[in-house]
Formats: sequence, structure tokens, C-alpha cells
Amino acid sequence: MKKLYLILVTLLALAACNGHIDVLDRAEACIEDNPELALQILDSLDSDAFHLPHQKARYSLLKSMALSKNYIDTTDFSIIKPAFDYYRFFGRRKDKCLAYFYYSEIFSNNERYTDALLYLYKALKYAGRDLKTKILIYSSMEYVYSNSHLTDEALKSAELLYDAVMNSGDTSKFALAAYTLALEYHNKEMFDKSDSLCNMVFKYTDSLSYSGLSSLMLQADNMFYGQDPDYSEIVSKYNFALSYGGEFAEENYYDLAYALVRN
Repeated sequence: MKKLYLILVTLLALAACNGHIDVLDRAEACIEDNPELALQILDSLDSDAFHLPHQKARYSLLKSMALSKNYIDTTDFSIIKPAFDYYRFFGRRKDKCLAYFYYSEIFSNNERYTDALLYLYKALKYAGRDLKTKILIYSSMEYVYSNSHLTDEALKSAELLYDAVMNSGDTSKFALAAYTLALEYHNKEMFDKSDSLCNMVFKYTDSLSYSGLSSLMLQADNMFYGQDPDYSEIVSKYNFALSYGGEFAEENYYDLAYALVRN
């Protein structure tokens, strides 16, 4: 009787575990197109219900992905740790690559940029020819280098990002990649190249999108450094961006005020 009881308990535990694995499959299936739903599914699960290391690792990686894709910048290493600890030694190259990448994101969110770069380069090593994953890595590298004030490295990462996006054929990412490179050209005082890429942004996105409004403001910034700046045009671009929710930094307000005085 006791033996039968143990068998029943084991079968019930396996059934519950398999049910959770089915739910992970559903979360993974929608994590790209509907990351909000994926996060809701993962939040509905008890992570302690996964007993095997590879199951814990998969849940951990999917949860980290879902948080990132929902723009939730967690600083908690415990979320990605099971995936990082497992995929360092086991699993597919892609899983290892993503574990390193999302581990680097936690360092980045904690402003530990040197550590973030270490794991970004580890991730890149395992990315192979996967352009989709390389786009994630190059984008993060550009952010980390930019925040570390390493302008040469930030520009190189932006160029790699732009090339990867263009080669991927994913038109939904064209505008942001072009704007990112335009911004790095601006930071290196290559204003004509920056302006040209800003014009390209408008071919790929609505002028009221984040990339569109940001590119409009960047064009206004570029104009300050040309010969005989058209202050009327600068004011017009800034006012348009301001009217439709453009993200103004303190220097943008100073530039607008100066342009208004000179107009």
C-alpha cells in the first residue's frame, strides 16, 4: 500500500511538472510578439515548482527575457542566476549566448559597465550567425560604451548594429538602428553623416514615433554646427518635437532658448 501511495504521488508530481512545462511552451511562443502576455504567464507560475536544473534554467531565462522585452530594468541577479549557472556548462549555444546576454543586462542596469561588457563579449562569442541575437548584443554594447563615454567604441557598436539590422531585413528595427548611428556620428562631430541618417529614419517610421521625434531634435542639434544656422528652422523642429512629446534633455531647452533669441 505504501509503495502504491509513493507511485501515485510521483505520478501526480510529474503531471504537475509537465503542466508547468506546457505553460513555459506557451510563454516562449508569444514572448516576441506579445511579451506582456508572456510575462503574465510566467508570473502565474511558482518557480519552486520546477525541480530539475534544466527546467529551472529555462524558466529563469524566459523570465529574464520577458522582463527585458517589457522594458522592466531589473537589478536583481537572482532572476537570471539559475539560467546563467546552468547554461554556462550545459544546453545549446543559443541558450548559453542568451544567458550571458541577460546576465550582462543586470550588470548594465546596476551601472557596472565593465562587467556588462565582459559578458556581452562572451554572448557574442556564442551568437554565431544569428543576426537577431547579434542585434540585441550590439545595441547593448552601444548603450554601455556610450554611458561609459567611450565614443569610438560606441560608434563602432552602432555601425555593427546598423549593418546587422540592415542585413536582417527586419524593417521594424531600421529606424531605431539609423537613429542610433546618427546619434553616435553627432557625438563624434560628424554632423553631415548624422543628418543624412536622420533623413533615412523618416523613410522607415512615423514622424511622431520615438525615433522620428528624436531624429528631428538631432537634426536641430546638427544645424547649430553648420555655416549660417537657420535658427527659424531649428526653432520649428524643436517646437514640433516638444508639442508631440519628444524627450527633451536640459541642453535641448538651452539650445531652443538660444535659437529663439537668435531667430
